[in-house]
Amino acid sequence: MPTTGARDIRRFRRFATTAALFCGLASLALLALLSGPAGATSPKQAPGEVVFSNYGRIVSVKADGTGRKILTRKNLRVGTRDMSEEFFPMGDGHPTVSEDGTRLAFLRTTPTEEDWTVHVMVAGRDGSNPASIASYETGFINSLDWSGDRLVITRMTFGEDGHGEFEDDEFVSLATDGSGEQVLFKRRYRVKEGDPMAWQSIWLMDVSADGSKLLYLYGDLKGSSLRLRDLGTDTEHEVATAVEDAALSKDGSKVAWVAARCYEKQCDDPDWPQRGLWISGADGSAPTMVLPDEAYISSPDFSPDGERIVFASNRNLPAQGESGNEIYTIAVDGSCLSWLTNGSPASSEPSWVPENLGTAPASCGRNGLGPLVEIKPPKARDYDARPRLWAGPVFAGRLLSSVAYIVPGVRWESYTYSDCGFFDPDRCKVPVAIESGPVCGGMFGPFMRVGPVISASKRRGGLLVTSRTGKGKLMASMFSTGGVTLFVGTSFDYFGRKGLTLREHHRLIDSLRRVGESKPSALPGPRVRKNWVKLTARIKRVMKRTGSVRRTAKELKMTVADVKFGLGLGPVLGRFKPLRIAQCGKQGNSPRSFGVKFP
Repeated sequence: MPTTGARDIRRFRRFATTAALFCGLASLALLALLSGPAGATSPKQAPGEVVFSNYGRIVSVKADGTGRKILTRKNLRVGTRDMSEEFFPMGDGHPTVSEDGTRLAFLRTTPTEEDWTVHVMVAGRDGSNPASIASYETGFINSLDWSGDRLVITRMTFGEDGHGEFEDDEFVSLATDGSGEQVLFKRRYRVKEGDPMAWQSIWLMDVSADGSKLLYLYGDLKGSSLRLRDLGTDTEHEVATAVEDAALSKDGSKVAWVAARCYEKQCDDPDWPQRGLWISGADGSAPTMVLPDEAYISSPDFSPDGERIVFASNRNLPAQGESGNEIYTIAVDGSCLSWLTNGSPASSEPSWVPENLGTAPASCGRNGLGPLVEIKPPKARDYDARPRLWAGPVFAGRLLSSVAYIVPGVRWESYTYSDCGFFDPDRCKVPVAIESGPVCGGMFGPFMRVGPVISASKRRGGLLVTSRTGKGKLMASMFSTGGVTLFVGTSFDYFGRKGLTLREHHRLIDSLRRVGESKPSALPGPRVRKNWVKLTARIKRVMKRTGSVRRTAKELKMTVADVKFGLGLGPVLGRFKPLRIAQCGKQGNSPRSFGVKFP
């Protein structure tokens, strides 16, 4: 069962071959008699089901990747301008279906005036009639699992006594109506002021099918230990170390676990496991690598038949974090990696429905799944710069993953394409983003990295300004059309090594279309700030007199790069007829700067 503790701290193709030897008409006739009625075949097993979380909703999908259904919060609008809602998501998560297959349990987080409340929810298998059976204000409830007819959660509470501050971590069992609370296991950890390395905590990973054993993770800032505890004897043993997430097989004999990423001195430890998905015996014996991968892997869960493991991962585009998460399954021997989802927003926290049905995908690999993009442009505001432009739901294999701007409520908009619609990581490209605002600029934007060396050109009827570092590395490009200025480039939160090419910048600009249009159309000419026009003319005059770029820069107290830009900008502006001027007033930039960083 997936847990947030790990969040905080990939069809099985069957081949059948038939060989027959024919030794004349008599043998053929005999074969026909023995084979039964013509066309008789064994029935194909119906696919099982996986439930998972997606943008604060609980969703289900068949084990072959078909039949996707939204189970909770079906009318939710997908996408928000407020980035804080992405950092601290509300809604539903941690889905798990009861052993008899009739009930769905999940956690629902709702905002309060200052903090949040976590509700333990129980609904019908299809998400119908959800009811809160317990709630915890500002509650750190970070796991949920079934144990027979009861539910088990991890609850964290904080307090203070005569000995100082403490954290209580408890594994608590509840009846499905919220009554009969029982503490199965508890640990109290002291909070030592001024010593962050003293932090300790535990998270429930899974509960055995008979409810007699708890698989849990103990962690501190030095590492983690995966442990299996017998509730009957109050004894436990260590299964593995350096673990982020884990699950028990249904028969309790095996454990699937995710090796944690190492940091600093940990990476020099020869006993630190290779990053990826592992399987070992429940006693920790015979650890076997199932999927080596440096990507983020979370929420492993064994299928009911024990043949496959479902998990969430951003394996096709790991540099962009969890925004690229999809649901995958893989055979326990490491073969037939496949995905069950391909879309945006991200999917996570998968859990098998406990039924004796097929667990194989329709095919290994991409599984025939095209991208599904549910995020849409937000509703227009009166003060939005026009035209409102985006690159559609999919740009060159990149899926729209966010419409949130880092500062909510300002005159800037953002469209981030940081999910990948390809199964093969080699086909996934650097994420891109579009930030747009008014021509005269405004506070809190843009947030893209802009270089000091800039050049101008005309493209799609608008003004394109490209920026580079002093060493020539391409940074963000600025594109002005109508009353809007857009910045295109890699998103501010991208930390990969690869960058975009100028050709990709051009392709992104050529893909821009108005919100509400399915494809690009003609765009208006730009409105150019008056101080840009005046400064360009002034540079031209001084340059004519001095005959030197450096002397011109010194006299105007400008950078050499800005002088060169101004000399190139003049001829480009002359191509716009008529040239429309924007009087920006005091919010315009210094008369000695073109102000590409803060327009």
